[in-house]
Amino acid sequence: MLDEENVIFFYLLFSLGIESIIFIAVTGLLFVALVKKSKYLLLPWLIVASIDVLISLTIAFAELALPNNLSNSSCSLPLISTLVTILVCFIMIYCALIVLAQYLTFASNAVGIAEIKVTPVRDESTTNAIGGGSMNRGQIDHGAMASDTLKVPHVSTPKDAW
Repeated sequence: MLDEENVIFFYLLFSLGIESIIFIAVTGLLFVALVKKSKYLLLPWLIVASIDVLISLTIAFAELALPNNLSNSSCSLPLISTLVTILVCFIMIYCALIVLAQYLTFASNAVGIAEIKVTPVRDESTTNAIGGGSMNRGQIDHGAMASDTLKVPHVSTPKDAW
């Protein structure tokens, strides 16, 4: 690669190699983010994925635009390589949209809170001791006691219950 006339192509491939090593580390961080449900640990993967798409597309189009040392070679191999790179970039963009959706889910605290009105039930023994023996067991006296609100997490699936 160093003997080639276009050193730009060498630097693009070198930056893609370094970015690929960083991408592997950030993918491990992505798994940690999903286990811990942390939205902030998803951001490095989104940033590195967008950089990866930009560098890959730049290399693909540079391969088409920059002249080769072999002037008699056809353009079909770089064209096929560019088409495959574009396909892989579309897949990468789709994956980035999925991670972004997970980020927005973590950001909005998808686990809802259900509010349940709780009113104490008077026991028959305490009702008779107080002097209001006209109530049956389990009957609620709404005027005598104030109601409180109990906030309980809304569980939609068995997985959320764990």
